Amino acid sequence: MSLKPQDVMVALKLCSYQRKRPPMSIVAADLNMSSSEVHAAIKRLQQARLLHGPEMEDKPNFSSLEEFLLHGGLDTTDGERLISLLALYWPRISATKVRNGA
Repeated sequence: MSLKPQDVMVALKLCSYQRKRPPMSIVAADLNMSSSEVHAAIKRLQQARLLHGPEMEDKPNFSSLEEFLLHGGLDTTDGERLISLLALYWPRISATKVRNGA
């Protein structure tokens, strides 16, 4: 299963939560997505090892996520969509939290 651009947005949104991940309905509302889209994104992110599993409360795997964001992983056909999605959401997510794993 390959990742979709919205999966990156879900991963970044999960990085922004300070504590335990809220219910999927809240994550979905924050991203203007459906709960089923968020659930599917979380499953794909777990398969890609960018998120830990339920035993670690679906917390981001910060080292793998950082590597993915720095060195890519989406094919070029998704690149434009990813850049426009990041432009919309990135100001809301603290880069420090992503880097430091907070």
